[in-house]
Amino acid sequence: MAISQECTIRIDASALLDITQAEIDFLNSSFFQSSDTPRPQLPSPSPILEEYGDSGANVIKIETLGMVVKINYESHPNLEEVQTMWAIRKAFSNNEVPVPEVLGWRKYDDRSVNRGPLQDRFFRIDDEKGPLSTIKEFNDWLFAIATRQDPQPGKEIQGLDHPDMYRDMLPDYGNIYFTHGDLTLGNIMVSGSSNSYAITGIIDWEQAGWYPEYWEYCKLLLGVELGHQWRIEDWGSKVTKPFEDAFSAVAEYSLWCCP
Repeated sequence: MAISQECTIRIDASALLDITQAEIDFLNSSFFQSSDTPRPQLPSPSPILEEYGDSGANVIKIETLGMVVKINYESHPNLEEVQTMWAIRKAFSNNEVPVPEVLGWRKYDDRSVNRGPLQDRFFRIDDEKGPLSTIKEFNDWLFAIATRQDPQPGKEIQGLDHPDMYRDMLPDYGNIYFTHGDLTLGNIMVSGSSNSYAITGIIDWEQAGWYPEYWEYCKLLLGVELGHQWRIEDWGSKVTKPFEDAFSAVAEYSLWCCP
């Protein structure tokens, strides 16, 4: 992993974590940096699940150990969120993008004590999640999901050219960027006092991935109600490049996807 002279972040896929392993400890993390003997150990899944498993809690704060544990109860959880946070901390070694420090993970009885699943929630109504090769393919797939079609390879998507279906408001060309995908108020940690606030952490990277450049702007706005100060003062446009037409389409599609 390195930063080029043009300040472009490059992450070698071959350097990513092997998420097929049942457990990993990040021994260079702060938790393990102790002179105590024996070395500190992460808690095992069994006592955590025994104490918290029936409470419905997915995020558990263990103050005595100074850590937070995220539990995923899905049958086949993914560990790509761990990869994401680990890679970002490596690429931004000076904490330019503040992400939680990952201490490790444990798989247990087809469940995981981990950092949660990848995949944007918008697409979770469908079994297949890509990958997609072009922005146009992404947009067509987005349209298909919004209109309750089955976007399978080789299957024609109906209504793409319909004038009232907003498809023409989604740009088929542009840049593809690594995107948080859920950069809303609840996932931005802030500390300090009046006139001296600072962002200290960006959490919940489970929806992160490579998306068209308009996607982050749309997700910034979708997660906040219309009358909130965030929307009134147009913070979305201050944080990232605005794509108002694309947001109009995505917001409409989001309503169509509601049960």
